[in-house]
Amino acid sequence: MSMLFTLLLIGFGVGCVSALLGIGGGVLLVPLLPLITDWSQHQVVAVSLFVIMGNSLANLISFHRQGLVNWSVLKFWGPAAGLGSFCGSYLALQVSGKSLKVVLLVVIALMLIRSVINFIKGPLSQKIFVTSDWTSFKGVWGFFVGILSGFAGVGTGLISNILFMSRGWVKKDELAPTGNGVMFFVGLFSVVSFLLFGQNQELNFSFFKNSIFELSLLMFSVLLSSLFFRPLNPMLTQGLRFSALTIILITVFCYVFVGII
Repeated sequence: MSMLFTLLLIGFGVGCVSALLGIGGGVLLVPLLPLITDWSQHQVVAVSLFVIMGNSLANLISFHRQGLVNWSVLKFWGPAAGLGSFCGSYLALQVSGKSLKVVLLVVIALMLIRSVINFIKGPLSQKIFVTSDWTSFKGVWGFFVGILSGFAGVGTGLISNILFMSRGWVKKDELAPTGNGVMFFVGLFSVVSFLLFGQNQELNFSFFKNSIFELSLLMFSVLLSSLFFRPLNPMLTQGLRFSALTIILITVFCYVFVGII
């Protein structure tokens, strides 16, 4: 019973950060799920991306109805990131669980450095939220972002949104909506990759079937939380987004680092 309650709490937190910050929640799921389940690190990464896929799809549909998704960016960045995550998930199956944790730590560290630099610069001007320098060719970068995300199980929102903010490729109100679209592609392609190549790591339809109750509970809490917090997304200032993201990254970095050593 305590495990199920903890799953609900984790799902609630994941839905909150996904709806408000536009990150998929993998940065919370990957470190926390091993504490309450007997899933291997590879299975945890797969579950994380599965939950990200379902939650980001629900968010994407809602944001699209509000006209907040920047499809000119997403139509290139999303498929490129999805293809990258397919390759990244395949690579993740070839290494040990500890190696996955190390990669997750490196990804968090890189994003933390980038986030802190942006935060130190102060509140971003309105000019940065104009897609003045966006070209479809830059969507190729989504492929490399997808590789890291598929490998570490963090869902791309953690990486893509910081790039979107710093480069000004999407407007302020489009940040989380477009980020959720990217995460859907990443989650979908990664789950397919795990199902095709994950037999040696006990990743197949049987695993998902045997874990259906836990997955359903986790997904339900994530979707319910996202539904509750989604209307609050436009109210967040950019400074507050950076502050919240930085705090989350520092906390998770310290936790993962202690776990590795």
